[in-house]
Amino acid sequence: MQKTIKRAGMFVALSLILVACGGGADKGNAENKGGENTAQGTNTADYTTKTWDDMTKEEQQILATKMLTMSEEERAAVSKDMIGVTAAQEAQYAQFTEKGYRQVGDKYFYGGIVKNTSDKKALQATNVHITAVDAEGKTLFEDLKATNGLQPGDQNGFFGIYVKDFPEEVANIEFTIDQGWLEAPSETAVRAADLKTEMQVEEDGEAKKIYGTVTNTSKEEVMSLDLILLLKRDGEFLIGDDVSLGGFQPGESKEYSFTMSPEITYDDMQLVPDFYAPDANKYERMTQEGMAEAAKQMLDKK
Repeated sequence: MQKTIKRAGMFVALSLILVACGGGADKGNAENKGGENTAQGTNTADYTTKTWDDMTKEEQQILATKMLTMSEEERAAVSKDMIGVTAAQEAQYAQFTEKGYRQVGDKYFYGGIVKNTSDKKALQATNVHITAVDAEGKTLFEDLKATNGLQPGDQNGFFGIYVKDFPEEVANIEFTIDQGWLEAPSETAVRAADLKTEMQVEEDGEAKKIYGTVTNTSKEEVMSLDLILLLKRDGEFLIGDDVSLGGFQPGESKEYSFTMSPEITYDDMQLVPDFYAPDANKYERMTQEGMAEAAKQMLDKK
């Protein structure tokens, strides 16, 4: 089973423009407009002299239009340079605190926790790639879990289930992280600690029930929240589950529950939020606004 990826970032915004504008259509106009304007930070040669944050609305629109004519690799390079984060920094700031998988019959349960280990910068977005390989290194299945942009010290969970539909045996499931772009933390950002979870565990011999409430104690809206249950035994990932709770208004509480067999024993249990709060993400708002306006201008010209 594959979850819908809810997180948006610069690449997503660019993709939306490409769809709306018909890909490379009207390339000549886009290039002419970029060539006529000499605003610092918008020409191909010197776009890195300004970050997206420092550009004016007009400069953002011109750059967004110019990027329509670029290759995927060029757009990726521009996006990275504007935000000013290298792959080494991504690896430094976005790290796993938990990751693992377990096979149960024909199902593979996998999950973990990603943490922003920076104490000063927020992560704009963090994608976790899950790849299962056989003994010869052949890829058997892949998944992508996009976690929310994380404030300094915050963590977010990811979880998935894959039903085996191939004859080969899985030798290993590998986890990698990318796209940990950095930004200054927002003063009004929703933090993982703002999502207060109360939990109770009951067992009646037939089932073990884990239930309680989650409350958004922040002053910002949470657009969506999945609560992830991660279990460990003898230090290894055992099994997991998740429940989608939808959006939360400030101060709103919702109930959750998990039910599992009483035969399942564990040493450690964690409830981890996987939430999406766009108001906590400055770059997301700015890229969406700037890109949407650029797309509108191009459509108005046709």
